[in-house]
Amino acid sequence: MEARVAGERSRAANAVEVGGLTKRFGRIEAVSDVTFAVARGSTTALLGGNGAGKTTTISMLLGVLLPTAGRITVLGEDMARHRYRVLPRMNFTSPYVDLPRKLTVEENFMVFARLYGVERPRRRIAALVDSLELGEFVKRPYGTLSAGQRTRVSIAKALLNEPELLLLDEPTASLDPDMADRVRAQLTDYQRQTHATLLLASHNMPEVERMCDAVLMMRAGKIVDTGSGRARRPLRAAQHGGGVSRCRPPPRRGRRGGPDVSGPAMLSLRRIYAMILRHLYLFKKSWVRVVEMAYWPTMQMVLWAFIAKFLATSSSLIAQVPGVLVSALLLWEILFRGQLGVALSFFEELYSRNLGHLFVSPLRPLELVAAMVGVSLIRTVIGVGTAVALAIVLYRTSIFDLGVPLVAFFANLLVTGWSVGLMVSALVMRYGLAAENFAWGAIFIAAPISGIYYPIAVLPPWLQAVAWWLPTSHVFEGMRAVLLDGVFRWDLFWTTVGLNGAYLVGGVAVFLASFNGARRRGMLLQIGE
Repeated sequence: MEARVAGERSRAANAVEVGGLTKRFGRIEAVSDVTFAVARGSTTALLGGNGAGKTTTISMLLGVLLPTAGRITVLGEDMARHRYRVLPRMNFTSPYVDLPRKLTVEENFMVFARLYGVERPRRRIAALVDSLELGEFVKRPYGTLSAGQRTRVSIAKALLNEPELLLLDEPTASLDPDMADRVRAQLTDYQRQTHATLLLASHNMPEVERMCDAVLMMRAGKIVDTGSGRARRPLRAAQHGGGVSRCRPPPRRGRRGGPDVSGPAMLSLRRIYAMILRHLYLFKKSWVRVVEMAYWPTMQMVLWAFIAKFLATSSSLIAQVPGVLVSALLLWEILFRGQLGVALSFFEELYSRNLGHLFVSPLRPLELVAAMVGVSLIRTVIGVGTAVALAIVLYRTSIFDLGVPLVAFFANLLVTGWSVGLMVSALVMRYGLAAENFAWGAIFIAAPISGIYYPIAVLPPWLQAVAWWLPTSHVFEGMRAVLLDGVFRWDLFWTTVGLNGAYLVGGVAVFLASFNGARRRGMLLQIGE
């Protein structure tokens, strides 16, 4: 009984407790049997040179890197089992992890404010912009900022949710001496106002002496010494025009964390929408992306419409249904654009090196998957919708002539595309952007045996057996049955639904397995261009 009470008091007194923490990459032991505690309300430094294991330790505390051995308790919760209870109550900043470059600073803040469930986000953003002096570039794209400006934006992003625990990896890198001193003062002021806990990874000894109460010295993956840090000359944010403004009292947090913290098996529509919003911001300012979505489906439709028009004068069968090829093409584009939409929405995060920021937020992998699917639907409607409209205007051929069965075909092909897109994304997460070309070519492997423009019966018998394991084959056979015979084949429909269910579960499982593999290898903070 006494031991249990003592353990509960220890967890209440410490924001972070680490025991026997070890991380190996193959034969290399990056962190070796590390044990330490960080008191609540303190500012503690992990001090050491390059390669000491500081960033690896921070990554394991955040949960984006899985330890080989050891235990981690953060804010009273076991990170191995209850990570998503804690993430809304903490945040992270590093000059080595980027935000989406095409989005403005303000748009980036809005996305992350929604991910963290910040109340009155515009008010909170305005307060941070004022206190961190970001006003002159808050409307500018993040990619146009200098290295020092990006560092200040990253720190502001880390303070959006007023975290109880703030992890800082080299927070003043790339800042000039005067701005670095201001940032130190503002962080210290924030800690004093909120009694938050700060854990700082640095090799800057003067910075550590001025900011920190305690120091953990790391060398070759081990803690070799501990000591006190705070210099006698205090930092006062008032000397630089005020500290980090707070909009409201700290929210009352229950056992499961801050506001809108989902349970272990629950997803948040707010966070899913935040990820979709991130791509809508991108589409709004990048007309090239919107044009590209419509360009290829339109060009394909024009080409095959002329072919169909020619064949209509040469074949009595095609003459009866002159739009069969155009309909097949447009359905194929639904499949292709659905797959590409999932893959490209994931690639956008890799291009901007944003995965690190996303997965230290409360965003769950399944919420990212749901957002990728939502973005894919938007991209497909934009791309294929343009081609469908032109087919009606130019050739008086409407895919809507398929009637109600069109809904079944559209939905099934989208789900097939999503499944393939998730598998391609998993492949890229495993092997890096060198594998991104599979996004453009993977779906075409199935094209010859999907019966897009001809019946499956024309294939050799052994290929027919393979084709019937593809949902696409059943969809295109069903399309021909509707167009040529006026019959909706329920047997083909239910077989497609069953196959798609298996493919979608497989795609999600492969994506999640690749995500967990990336956590083990420490790739979430590194993968990108």
